[in-house]
Amino acid sequence: TLIGFGIGVYVSTALCYAPQEGFVLMVSEKFKWSYQRTEIALSFLVLIISVSMAGAVGWGTLFLTFYVGIVIQYSMSITQKYVLTNKGELES
Repeated sequence: TLIGFGIGVYVSTALCYAPQEGFVLMVSEKFKWSYQRTEIALSFLVLIISVSMAGAVGWGTLFLTFYVGIVIQYSMSITQKYVLTNKGELES
């Protein structure tokens, strides 16, 4: 949860992206999906590939597949609402 919140903060500021987040942003823009929907869809796709290759999948894997995208989207909205919109006030 904390990692998802951190990802949301740095993605929404557009300072830099890790390759995975850059890919999620590219796909979400291409298909006009929310970051949350795209993150969950891509995580689910990777989960299916992992299962098909006999990868280890537990409750934590399933939980994170569907939960991290929600946390990231929430964090992005909080950052955009409270940090980026008040940027001018913070600099004064």
